[in-house]
Amino acid sequence: MTIEQIAGAAGVSRSSVYFYFSDKVQILVLLYGEVFEEMSAELERWFADPDKHSEPWSRTTIAAAVTIARRNSGVVRSALDNRWTNPQIDAVWTSYFDRTVDRATTLIERERDAGLASPAGPPAAAMARALMHMTMESIHELLRSGGGERPAAELVDTLTVLWARGVGTEPA
Repeated sequence: MTIEQIAGAAGVSRSSVYFYFSDKVQILVLLYGEVFEEMSAELERWFADPDKHSEPWSRTTIAAAVTIARRNSGVVRSALDNRWTNPQIDAVWTSYFDRTVDRATTLIERERDAGLASPAGPPAAAMARALMHMTMESIHELLRSGGGERPAAELVDTLTVLWARGVGTEPA
């Protein structure tokens, strides 16, 4: 992707792009941050609303992440393809990923403490990290394959079951 392509897609001149951004990495970092924040928002809304805590969180948040990723396929694919090629891009990715793992860890611990999930097995943080890697790589593969509605729905179903089994609960 070139600055010329970005300017053309935005309907502005190349000089206009350079007026606001020093290079395309700045543009990509901004886009990645916006999409990852949107992906985090559903989990954050669920987490912040005590009335929702009786509802299964994984299906809702997984479905939201898949929907947002599909709607922003080019941005998400680019972010996941380039996460280790540039320190600024990696920082955006790592911030999103670590924040999501922290939230998932808290939710796993909450389910274990409430007796909804088995306390046996790996520490909650290790489980959350592994499940998040699996989730993001699965979403990445869906986007690379150009998966439509049916593959996306199957992915949500599959990830919901894997998260529930990994955490030690049964899917709703």
